[in-house]
Parts: sequence; structure tokens; C-alpha cells
Amino acid sequence: MLLAVSAASGCTIDLGLIVDVTRSIKKENVFTVKAGLAKLVQQIGVSEDGTHVSLETFDSKSTIHNYFKDTYHHNEEAVLHLIDHAIDKLSKPTRLDLALKKADEEMFTKASGDRAGVESAMVLFTDGRSHPSQTETDAYRTRVENMKKRGVRMFVFGIGPDSRKEKHQEVLRLIGGDTVFFVQDYSNLDEAIKKLADLMCPCKNSEGMDLALVVDKTASIGTENFLLLKGFILELVQGLPIGPDQTHAGIILFAKEPTLLNTFADKRYHSNEALYNLVDRIDSRLGTRTFIDKALKAANTSLFTTKGGDRSYFPNTLILLTDGRTNRASEPYANIIPSLKAKNVKIIAVGIGDYRKFQGQLEEIAGDLVFNVQDFSKISTLFNGIMSEICRLRHFSPNEVGTGTAKLTAKMVNLGEIFPDFHVRTSEGELDFHKFIEGSWAILFAHPADYTPVCTTELGCLVGMIPEFTKRGVKLIALSCDDVDTHKGWMEDIKAFIKTDLMDFPYPIIADQGRELAVKLGMVDPDEKDSKGLPLTCRAVFVIGPDKKLKLSFLYPASCGRNLHELLRVIDSLQLTATKQVATPADWEPGKDCMVLPTVKDEDLDKLFPKGVKVREMPSGKGYMRYTPHEQTE
Repeated sequence: MLLAVSAASGCTIDLGLIVDVTRSIKKENVFTVKAGLAKLVQQIGVSEDGTHVSLETFDSKSTIHNYFKDTYHHNEEAVLHLIDHAIDKLSKPTRLDLALKKADEEMFTKASGDRAGVESAMVLFTDGRSHPSQTETDAYRTRVENMKKRGVRMFVFGIGPDSRKEKHQEVLRLIGGDTVFFVQDYSNLDEAIKKLADLMCPCKNSEGMDLALVVDKTASIGTENFLLLKGFILELVQGLPIGPDQTHAGIILFAKEPTLLNTFADKRYHSNEALYNLVDRIDSRLGTRTFIDKALKAANTSLFTTKGGDRSYFPNTLILLTDGRTNRASEPYANIIPSLKAKNVKIIAVGIGDYRKFQGQLEEIAGDLVFNVQDFSKISTLFNGIMSEICRLRHFSPNEVGTGTAKLTAKMVNLGEIFPDFHVRTSEGELDFHKFIEGSWAILFAHPADYTPVCTTELGCLVGMIPEFTKRGVKLIALSCDDVDTHKGWMEDIKAFIKTDLMDFPYPIIADQGRELAVKLGMVDPDEKDSKGLPLTCRAVFVIGPDKKLKLSFLYPASCGRNLHELLRVIDSLQLTATKQVATPADWEPGKDCMVLPTVKDEDLDKLFPKGVKVREMPSGKGYMRYTPHEQTE
């Protein structure tokens, strides 16, 4: 008798066990087969709200002994009892074709209790022999592909020497792909079953992510292949922990134009079942022409934004699935990928078909994280590799923000990179940052908190300097870890402090009470915390150019107020050196001499600097200290 000694597995599966009970198994191995099945059930765990098991045996015919919906078997003891009694007599011949037919038509169906959004897994135990002839694989292929189109994952145990014979391997690999376990004999099942249990639940320890699925929907794929591709997406959806506080997934379909099905922020799809049904409803009408660039841009602007639901505490991931190269009229990836990288998006590219079609192009998108299979029927073989890449990603909870170097630098923006776009609430209403700065220079400056003394002096000083920034074409925007209403009350204090008669505050203040933007931009001060123990933002300054690239950044501790007149000086320097081949020396101020860049050749000096260049002699004899009047660079 089999005893229930289960440990919780941390994942939920609709597990279909397909067991060969023909005479080639041999009666002395029956107990070992039962023990192996029991071990698998015990490792996965069975419960009313958890894993459900359906058992099918086959010899000359196929018999399903229970269905997923049978509540009597929603406990481990009942399943073990079923295994113990259903596997007994052995017969012949081996009709694997009938077993797959019944699994396709009766087991993995909604009517039998196969749940939407719950991982569906079929596990076949056989010694490899089958009738009719092994060479007649069309019947097997049809049944296998039918189940793959519904997102059923398939595993095979080929037990004994017969299973390794080439003629038997053909069918077993057709069913299980790269998840065929060839076991020498029945006594060696234990280790293989442990490996299987781990493969079934690759994301059971995942803390969640924000995942963009970008899916090719062009006619070159073909209807049947698109259904297989959709089935693979269903596999991914079932294997991920989807939930309000876990993984959020957004889906973009693309051909000539991208179609956004949902965003991370859409609460309707914060469950495996809802997301599964969303994917399942995707029709098979295919478009013309492949524009991967537009799809990636849509992910950048519609998903990986605050408005799109991108969460700062969760890692960002994008999986691109395509069968070919982007259209020649596409925008260069070099104009798109940096914006995604600036948001710390981990990109995985999947190419299906002849790799020569897209070799080099997918690497330009995803670097080393490129996966390839020759045809759509084998795309399931990529499941384990992709899951191993994304399921190990770790998120940061609000209480952890700023408690380590990795968290502080996770999304820091480097000089010269596109500054991240974001949708935020401010004292002047909602805004999109890139639209706010369009065509202008901008300064984003962060403060620890409202109603604090140093912050009040800083924001007040900036109010008085508004005419100078306006003259230079610079927009200002502030950020603090408080809400909009608190900002508005504090603004009245600031105006009173500087004794201004202004009715309206001259620049917006972003509300970032959840620290999402502070974390995204890497400006959290781990040593300064609020009354709840959450870290405050440091005194950060970001200067962004009209090209939306970061030109300069400062980070001050919360205890140290900034010299805000220095901002005017660096703006003058940045604007000057953006268009002229000069640099500004230490303590430079407008009107003082500038320095000629070392890259300017001596023969070009007269043309570029008609008012002359002075060279200061140095002991080395090298003429690199070259000065020119500021006036002639204007």
C-alpha cells in the first residue's frame, strides 16, 4: 500500500499521468512503477485548491481512471490509492497512439476540469515500444500538437534499453522534446523523478517581475504555426506566478503596427486564469510585414512606464518572439534599445526558423540572450532555458529600498543615456516627463521631504532664480516623497519664507510617496529614513538636454543643502560646450576664457577661433593649454 507523506511543492499543476501497463513492463517492475508515480505525486502535492491529478493507463486500449474535476481525488491519499489499484494487470499490445488520442480529446479539456491558468503537464511512463509502427508518426504528431496549442507541457520517462533504440526514440522525442528522461531500468526512477519535479515548477520561488511579451503576428508564420506559438505563450503564462503582488505581464502583438492587449497596470489580468484567457482569445488572423522596431517602441512607451504600471521594486523583462527579420524600413535598433536598457529591461529574443534569416539582428536586440529553434513544433524545448533566465530575477520590497549598493545602482542613469520617461502626478496635475521637457533643457531635483527646513530654503531659492533659468530655456521640476495635497500646503510655506507675491508656484513638484521614481533613478539615501522607517530621497540633481539625454547629475546627502547658483554656472557651461569645440576650466564663469578641446587641430584654430588662441607654455613643451575668449564662442 502507498502512504501519503507529501511535502508542499509551492506550485499548482493539472498533472496527467499516462502509464504503460503492457507485458513488456514485466510484473516484477509493477511495484517500482507505482512507487515512482507515488513519489512524483508526493513531491508535487495534491489538494482541493492545489494540484489535481488524472490517471490514464494503456495497453491494447486506453482507460482514464479519473478526471481533474473529480473532487474525491483532490487529496493525496485518494490519488495514491487510485494508483495502487489501477496499475495491476499487464496486457498487450502497446497502443500509445490511443493513449495520446484520449489525453487530447478527454483528459486535457475544460470539460474534464483542466483549469485555465493552471500549469497543464502530461507525464508519460513507457518502455518505448508502441503499435502501430513507429515510423507512422503523423497520428502522434497531430495529438501532441493539439495539446501543445492548449499550453500542455509534456514529459516522457523512457524506461529500459528498448526506449533508447532509434526507432522508439523518434516518437518519444516527438512527444517530450528535450524533456525525455531515459532511465536504464525501473530501479533508477527516483533521481529522474526529482529532476522532473524541479522542471515542472521552475518559478515556484520567483518573487515576480514586470514582463512584456512581444509576439510576431505576421502572415509568414502561418496559421498552424501561430497556434503553436500561442500555445507556447500559454505555457509561459501558466508557469509564472501571476498576481497583484507578483508577476504582471503585458502583451503586444505586432505585424506592420503593434497592438497592445493590456498593460501591467490593468488589474483585470493580475491572475493566471485571466491572463491565460486573454491569450487564448487571440485570433489567428495574421498581418503583413514585420516591424519589430515599432513593437519594441510600444513596449518602451506603453508598458515600461509609470502609467503602464511598471513597478520600481520589480525587475523588468521583455521576451520577443519572431520568425524573421524586421522590415527594411524599420528604425535602427540603436535608437530604441538604449531607452529600454535605461529602464533596466532584460531582453530575451526568440527566433523560430532558419537562424540565418535573423542572425545578428536578434543579438543587436538581446545580446547573448538569443534562443533559436528550427520550427514551431519544437518551440516548447525553449521553455526551460527561458524560465531559468527570468525566474531567478529578484525584486526589492519597499522595506528593502536603499539597503544595499545593488539596489541603489540598479537603475542609475549614466551620462549620455536617454533619461527615463515616466508618467507622474504633480502639483500641477499628471504629466509625462518627456513631453514636459520637449525641446528644452530641464532640471529635475529631488528633496527628502516636505515641511523640512533645508528643502524649504532650496525650493525657495529656486523660485527666486526662475527668471535666470527661463532666460536659458530651462524647465524646472522637483520631486519629494509626499503626496500632491501635502506639496500644495508646503508651497504656501515656501512662498511665505521668501516673501513673494506670486499667486502660482512657478514649477511642478512630483508626488513620489511610494518611492517608485526615487528607486528607478537611484536617488535613495539609505541613512535618512522617515517615521515609518522608509528611506528618503537624497538631494539629487539631474540636468537633461533637449535630446532627452542626461548631461549632468549631482547626489548630495539629505543633511547638506546645495549651492543652487552652481546650477546656473553648469547650465551655461553645458549649453556653451554642446555647440562649440571648447571646454570650461575650473571656476569658470561666463565672460572668462574657455579652453580649446584637445581634439581641435592647430591648423583649424584660425578658422574656428578668429579672435585668436593663447597657448600657455608648460615644462613638458606640449601645447595643450590653449585658451580663447568666451565672447568669440557665442
